[in-house]
Amino acid sequence: MTAKAASCRLPISRAGPSNRAAAGSRSSCCSASSGPSLFFGDSLITPAISVLSAVEGLKVPAPGLAEYVLPIGVAIIVGLFAVQRFGTHLVGRFFGPVMIVWFLTLAALGIPHIIADPHVLGALSPHHAVDFAFRHPFIAFIAMGAVVLAVTGAEALYADMGHFGRVRSCAPGFSSSFRA
Repeated sequence: MTAKAASCRLPISRAGPSNRAAAGSRSSCCSASSGPSLFFGDSLITPAISVLSAVEGLKVPAPGLAEYVLPIGVAIIVGLFAVQRFGTHLVGRFFGPVMIVWFLTLAALGIPHIIADPHVLGALSPHHAVDFAFRHPFIAFIAMGAVVLAVTGAEALYADMGHFGRVRSCAPGFSSSFRA
């Protein structure tokens, strides 16, 4: 073996197999921990953002309520989490009828406008989406991420994690972090 060939392999041999394995284990542990960490972080902030954005809608018809948006939002979040510990079925039992009233109200407000101007149903044609994707590919890519989140109901996934309890919800993330 020539001196040049030996010098090329020198950094690898200095690292040694045990040091390389430790570095690989640390990096795989960090990457395995980042996914569950981001997931749980997002699941903590998403309900707060959803509630605050809904409560901020009160400022449109009644601007005087602007100073009460944050306290109302906090009260709703605290109330939901206080009830959820007794089972998410209680939350569903309350919000099920509320959602039915909401969607019936949307239908009652929208159907007269569809009858008055039926060509708006053309917006449901998929050719508009295909045309948009070809004209603006990057913006369409970003918009598709929003569409996927809306269609899959990512918030429902976060809410359903409560059905498993605190320990069983956290266990998959922790066990995947320490397999390396």
